[in-house]
Amino acid sequence: MKSTYDKTADAMYITLNKGKVVRTVQLTDRMNADMDKSGNVLGVEILNASQQLGSKTLSQISSIPVSVLNGVN
Repeated sequence: MKSTYDKTADAMYITLNKGKVVRTVQLTDRMNADMDKSGNVLGVEILNASQQLGSKTLSQISSIPVSVLNGVN
């Protein structure tokens, strides 16, 4: 997992998997998911990220272990 935050755009992108994006699905007004040809989620874009997540979460999100996100203990 890799996350990037664009302060100017106030947008965060969380890369979950590598691959070629063939489609973007709007999940909410402020969240989009990029999908590959098999329907796997490659990444998630969060718009207005500072309002959605809060500044403390923004600074900590990149430190979340991938094993936690994947449900591995």
